[in-house]
Amino acid sequence: MQSYRSPSRRHQQQVFYKYMSAHTAKIVLAGQTLRWSAPTLFNDPFDVPRELAFGISPHELQQACKNYLLELHKTPPSDYAVLQEKLALVLRTYHERATPQLKDKILDVYETPLPQPKGDATNELREWWKNSLPELRILCLVIRPDITSMWYHYAERYTGVVMELLCSDELDSPWLLARNVNYPETTPEIFTARGWARLLTLRHEIAMDELFNAYIYNKTPDWRYEEEWRIFSFKRPGETGEFSDYKFNPANISKLFFGPKIGNKDKEDILSLLKYDLKHVKPYQANFEMDRRISFTEIGIGSC
Repeated sequence: MQSYRSPSRRHQQQVFYKYMSAHTAKIVLAGQTLRWSAPTLFNDPFDVPRELAFGISPHELQQACKNYLLELHKTPPSDYAVLQEKLALVLRTYHERATPQLKDKILDVYETPLPQPKGDATNELREWWKNSLPELRILCLVIRPDITSMWYHYAERYTGVVMELLCSDELDSPWLLARNVNYPETTPEIFTARGWARLLTLRHEIAMDELFNAYIYNKTPDWRYEEEWRIFSFKRPGETGEFSDYKFNPANISKLFFGPKIGNKDKEDILSLLKYDLKHVKPYQANFEMDRRISFTEIGIGSC
């Protein structure tokens, strides 16, 4: 018999991990909440670009749009359905019904030099993006609990903890929606003038989906060591500020790893929280090994 698969599931991961300080771990366990932050709070200044179409001038975008539309006239699109309705109708009529003579006349239009643009039509879009950034809510996760650099940077120099979060179909875990972050060596097309020209031809909902996915799930190669996955949403009505602490089902936590340098008091405090609906959580102690790896040993609730 096939087990239940949540319609929310986008991947095959069984668990994710969240690195945090001991102080944060106490708050998370006591309140059973995780913090979802706006990208304006991220430590990487290039993470989730702060401006749309940065460095692309109005003339460059205008020329790129002209060139891309010419491409669409010369070569039929593979899928008309993704294009704006009116553009799709024009292109389908052109490719399926226009005579060779009419096609030549239309293509001749593209040989006409473009007038200098009088303004920047992307200003409104850029302003919308700038205002949208604080509204975003992103939860960052990773797929391994033994990344040394992550322990150092995100678990307060090995004194914090790492939480293992189940990707449970039965619980419909929020992280079933997570997507992996990409670390491309070259700039994705959507960050170029041609990429923006293509984006402007798409139906609104498809263009927005591509825009958010490209800007949220791409980082520079310098951050590849994080092996990060993300979920994003928008702040809920009535929420203010640049982060939100959202409740989660405590059954989603399966293990807790204590840092190699965690203090006895912090460890004792955290272990004391593993009761009631958290009594199923298995605690482990992380250790530095001489072969340059971090190992984990399961411990009892009374260990410190």
